[in-house]
Amino acid sequence: MKKLILMLMAVICFTACSNDDNDQKQPINPEQTRTVELNDTTLTFELNADTATVNIGSSEGWWIEEITTEEDTLKPTAEEKQLMAGGGVYEARCQWVSMKRNGSSIEVAVDDNVYKERTFKIVLATADSTATITGVQEEMITGQWDDIIGLSTKTVTLNGAGDPATVTTEGKHWWITSIEVDGETIYNSYYDRTENRNMYQTGKFNKKCDWLNVSVDDWTLNISADMNYGAGRTFKIHLQAGDYHDCIEGTQEELMTGGASDKIGLSTKEVTLDYTGSEVKIDTEGKHWWITSIEVEGETLYNFGYDRTENRNMYNTGKFNQKCDWLNVRVDDWTLYISADDNFRKERTFKITLELGNYFDHISGTQKIKDK
Repeated sequence: MKKLILMLMAVICFTACSNDDNDQKQPINPEQTRTVELNDTTLTFELNADTATVNIGSSEGWWIEEITTEEDTLKPTAEEKQLMAGGGVYEARCQWVSMKRNGSSIEVAVDDNVYKERTFKIVLATADSTATITGVQEEMITGQWDDIIGLSTKTVTLNGAGDPATVTTEGKHWWITSIEVDGETIYNSYYDRTENRNMYQTGKFNKKCDWLNVSVDDWTLNISADMNYGAGRTFKIHLQAGDYHDCIEGTQEELMTGGASDKIGLSTKEVTLDYTGSEVKIDTEGKHWWITSIEVEGETLYNFGYDRTENRNMYNTGKFNQKCDWLNVRVDDWTLYISADDNFRKERTFKITLELGNYFDHISGTQKIKDK
């Protein structure tokens, strides 16, 4: 790897006075105080893993205040700053940036960049000044090869219920490099240490990124989402095969509840379970509805789009049975029964969303804690 040597224009000023007997107990003359002048600078890195060294000019009197990327910030502790001010070694990693403060220099290293241009900042400080090292890493150049992925579509729109959409591909041995949700990169293949990292061989992938669910089976993408009760939201899925890159851009619409008349007819939409989780019954007036999702403590643990069990046929059978962590939900002849495990810790919540045609409804619930 190449090493880029830059001088941060550190100016070290020494003025020393001494006498013949070199009396170490004499008071330090203010003019003897060593100062470090810091100035801003910029480093540019190639898209592949790259390194650079910044020479400060002095091993003491300065420290690293913080390291930031677009998605994270790392701040040394007070003890670590004090160690650096005295010339001590300090090493840290903030996402894709690694650095080592050693003596009078800082060694900076960046990982391979699999997507767009990215930046970081390292803030340096002395007792009375600060300066910033700004790093910029080049973006991955796309389109060098012909399209060997062959997406059936590059634009996906999910409804408010998050029902799944399928995207097929003509090619194989591609992989997902990153997933963005509402403009924020949630998944990056470089940091993945799970089986997903081998998808270019297996054709399999499964990842939940905030409210977005992305799975791949035999080189076919299945995309779904949690129910969206707010404004429309966006996502991007970036793919790569060899030196060809492509992207699926998607949106999810707002869930328009009440767009159709109430065809389910819940006897209640709010449930309170006691600490023992004793079963509660909820009647419905309509039939042929189904459960689209179950949330427990704000996390979606059941999604109709991913169900491959008999539960998926409940709009025909009127039967459903699912345990989501501590919550039990079952349906028999279009009647809901909700129960839970014993609760001795804290009050907890759940939400069950139902659908029939273009009508959506939900049941909100809590489980009480045992009185002490």
